[in-house]
Amino acid sequence: MSTAWRGSQVLWREPTRIVVIRVLRRGAIAALGLLLSGMPGTPWTGLASGLVLRIPFAIVGLLGLLLFVLSLANVAKNRRVVLAIMGTGSVERPRSIQEVWLRRPQEVVIGARITVVPGPQVVGPSPAEPYVTLKAEGAITRVPLFRTAPEDFVARVNAVALGRGVEFVLAAIEAAPEAAPE
Repeated sequence: MSTAWRGSQVLWREPTRIVVIRVLRRGAIAALGLLLSGMPGTPWTGLASGLVLRIPFAIVGLLGLLLFVLSLANVAKNRRVVLAIMGTGSVERPRSIQEVWLRRPQEVVIGARITVVPGPQVVGPSPAEPYVTLKAEGAITRVPLFRTAPEDFVARVNAVALGRGVEFVLAAIEAAPEAAPE
């Protein structure tokens, strides 16, 4: 039975706290770069002495300002959505403005049974960890869970996708093979 009449529905959102931290970090980088470099054409000459230092700081400040504006635009465009289930039953990750500009292909997973594969643990703690990969027909890699256990993630997305003909299944984690006795 078709579920296209239901339209799309959000499966997983990025926490507001993470978005605020990212936007503030990018804004701070832009402000620091522009503070150190000064503003061309104005009396403000910046805190860095010498043109040799001010040019790289200006570049960092302007790139930081671009990333700050793009992060605000991406939040407005995607509304913090990390994964959405479409009316057709496919699961998609919305593309950012930068990905559209660079013509990066849309990440889509299609199938009645989608396998959730936990990724390897990274050494340093990150608020986005752990990461998982969704596999069926197609794959969506490095989906951040924001400190949520993969089992809880599977339970939550299955509750949202109920009645859509899609089931999320956690892949069995293989233990490292033990050395055979000699």
